[in-house]
Amino acid sequence: GFHAMGRSLLRGGLPILVVDEGERLDFVTTDQVADILAAMVHSRPPGRESWITAGEEAWSVGELIRVFAEESAAMGHPIDTPRLVSTDMLERLIRPVFFEELPKRVIRRFEQVMSLAPTFISPGVIASSIGDLEAHYGRSFAVDREAAVRASARFLRAGLETAGLVS
Repeated sequence: GFHAMGRSLLRGGLPILVVDEGERLDFVTTDQVADILAAMVHSRPPGRESWITAGEEAWSVGELIRVFAEESAAMGHPIDTPRLVSTDMLERLIRPVFFEELPKRVIRRFEQVMSLAPTFISPGVIASSIGDLEAHYGRSFAVDREAAVRASARFLRAGLETAGLVS
């Protein structure tokens, strides 16, 4: 989901994104999940279930787009950022007026990306157990999200270039 959206963004394949700029992208790094799971294997967690989410630390959609655009530009490939539109605008204006004119592959890709969005984009904060886990285990599980997103953007851009999907 996250990487598919990132690749589409870096390829210029997302002229619009149907989200509110303030909606949140709840993502955690694999390193953070692995660190937490390793602690849980060595010592039981404090409750029956734990929510490993970004919680209050979740980024807005606008923040992610900004960082991807900055990293792509730094690599010498500025991108056009998508216009953020409401579902109402999509259904009442964009879909009826413009979709008939778009190539089927563009519509299919747009629908794929939008179908994945609910898996990591939410209108509010998703509860997180990370604070409780940190208190229970007596250590921090914090990660540098910005560094991780910047590294992901560079990795995805390099992969697209290697595959010949962008110049």
